[in-house]
Amino acid sequence: MEDSRTVITSQQKTKYTMHMVILVAVHVFCFWYLPITGNIKLYNSPLCDEHAEQFYGCKNFQKNGYLKVFYGILCVYLLLSALQIRRGLPIHKKPSSILAHDGPLGLIGAQIFNAIPFAVEIRCLLDFTFSKTALDIFQFWQLWMYHWEMYTAKNGNWSYVVKVLGSPTLKLDKCIFGVLFTGVILSLLVGPLWFFSEVGGFIAPNPVQQAQISFAFVVSKTLSQEDFDGSTSASGSGESSQLNNLSLGLLEEWDDS
Repeated sequence: MEDSRTVITSQQKTKYTMHMVILVAVHVFCFWYLPITGNIKLYNSPLCDEHAEQFYGCKNFQKNGYLKVFYGILCVYLLLSALQIRRGLPIHKKPSSILAHDGPLGLIGAQIFNAIPFAVEIRCLLDFTFSKTALDIFQFWQLWMYHWEMYTAKNGNWSYVVKVLGSPTLKLDKCIFGVLFTGVILSLLVGPLWFFSEVGGFIAPNPVQQAQISFAFVVSKTLSQEDFDGSTSASGSGESSQLNNLSLGLLEEWDDS
């Protein structure tokens, strides 16, 4: 760019060409094509029939209100396009048009866009595909995340700008964001334990104070007097052997039963 002249980019040339083509096409479409085509379909003539006009209407621009409204909308578009050509198009692309608006409304719009499933991922892939960059796709995604964090920090903390640096926090803020939130969190954690315990008074006390379980084994084998005398008269290793045999027999009968 030189001081004496401004370089016209290819985008500006394309925009100017499209503007002139649309300008001519709009006037041909509204003042010739639509009126002549409509009258031919109604009266088989490019002109309106004065006698049947009160029943079927006329498609001429001067007598058709819908066509006038349509032309007015196109004129607004042409006006905005002409202002865009006059003021120029931005040469340098912003990192993201979604994260380019300051203020609470811009932050809300960015959060809504970020909450749409796969919208951010698709936008990042498209920017990576059609942008001149030396980053790979993973670094490009990290760039988006860094931009998002800085954008939310800037627009989400706008209220801190009016606060005097180093001034103490108000007691009202401590009560609302400290005491109130702490009470809510503790009630969610301890509340169910207190509610379903005897301390809360909503649960009847447990009538069971203690419990005891006992087991008994009944042996149906009857010992004769001879077995009893033999077991008592045995001594040394013979007595212990007979007692062991008797115990094994009782266990076998217990298993059979």
